[in-house]
Amino acid sequence: MLNFSRRAFLSRSAKLSGGTLFNLAVNPISGMQKGRQSRSLAQIVKDCYTAYGSLDVERVLTFYAEDCLFEDHTFHFSLRGKDELRKMFNRNRPLILELQFDISNLIVSGNWVVTQHTQSGLTKNPNAPDTAPKKYSVQGAAILEFAHGSIVRQTDYYDVITFNKQVGHNP
Repeated sequence: MLNFSRRAFLSRSAKLSGGTLFNLAVNPISGMQKGRQSRSLAQIVKDCYTAYGSLDVERVLTFYAEDCLFEDHTFHFSLRGKDELRKMFNRNRPLILELQFDISNLIVSGNWVVTQHTQSGLTKNPNAPDTAPKKYSVQGAAILEFAHGSIVRQTDYYDVITFNKQVGHNP
C-alpha cells in the first residue's frame, strides 16, 4: 500500500477534487487546534467505515444527518437525505457480499474530514448476476463535512477503471 506525506496527499487530492481541498491546504491546522473535536471526527469516520463493513444499512445511516448530501463523482450520482441513501444502499446491498475500508490518510480540519483509502470487497456483477462474485480492491478518496457530529455532505472518488477491470464490468 502506498503511503503519502500529508503534503503529497493534499496536493494529489486537490487535483482529484478540482480544488475542493484548497481551504484545507491553506489552513490545515485549524481543526487540529480543537484537539478533541478533531479526534472525535476522525473516530466517527473510522466507525462509519467499520459500519459499512458490517453491511448493515441502518447502522451506516446512523452516521448521516437527515438532510445529508451524498455525491459520488465516480458513478455520477447525487443523493439527498437518508431516504435516498437508504434506497441506494438497499438496492446495492444484494450485490455486495464483503466490504472493507483501509484508511491510509485521514485529515481533519474544522468540520471537514478527508480520507484516502482502499476499498476492497467481494461483489456480484449486476449485469450478470449468475456469474461468480469477484474480489476487488480500489483506491479512493472521500471528503466529508460534519455538523453536530453527523455527516451532512460526503463526496466520493474512486478508481473506476480498476474496479471495472477487477469485477468484469464493461461500461
